[in-house]
Order: sequence, then C-alpha cells, then structure tokens
Amino acid sequence: RIFSLTSDGKLQYYHTSKDQNPSKTIKTRNFTRMFLSDKFVDTKGWVIELHSDERVYQIATNNEKEGHQWIFALQLVNENCIKTFEDLLTYQDVLDLDLAENDPNVPLKPIKASN
Repeated sequence: RIFSLTSDGKLQYYHTSKDQNPSKTIKTRNFTRMFLSDKFVDTKGWVIELHSDERVYQIATNNEKEGHQWIFALQLVNENCIKTFEDLLTYQDVLDLDLAENDPNVPLKPIKASN
C-alpha cells in the first residue's frame, strides 16, 4: 500500500505503485485527532491513528520515526504551512527537528477559513 499527501490536504491511498489513480482520497482537514500508537507493534508495527467524525483510519509505518514524520507533515498541511515537498524540507531544516522527540498525541488545532 502506498500513501501520498497533497499540499491541498488530501491523503491518497494506492494499492500498488503502478496505480494511476488513488483507490481512496481522504481529506485531512476532517481529522479531529491523530497520534502514533504502539498497541499493534507486535503485529502491524507502529500505527498512525487518524480520527474523523465518521471513522478511525489506521496506517502502518515502517518504524516510529517514520510515523512521527508523517504526523508532522499532516499537521503542516492542515495548517497550510506547506505547499510543496521543498517547503516541508525547509521546515525540518530550519527548526532542526528531531521528529522522534515530538509528541504527536495532541488534538489538532481547528482550521480557520480564510476570507
């Protein structure tokens, strides 16, 4: 399974890297809470739990650090801080973040509509 995150707040899911179109698109602004969980570490590894009013999505990651990086990217996209992948890299470099030390188990800030 492959996921991509767009700068306009869409998390897209593909079954394989050969898929031309996503199988599912999830609007990240619908997430009310997200966190990294180790409760499945023995069977699935580290899992990002993305909560919306309708359901809870679970995305397995290769390791804890990768999970923190995804959560960091999701937060930046939701706050309209990044428009491109280069923007994300700039945030990581400028803030000199050790993503493994960030606490992702926090509620998301409400998104304010711009006029």
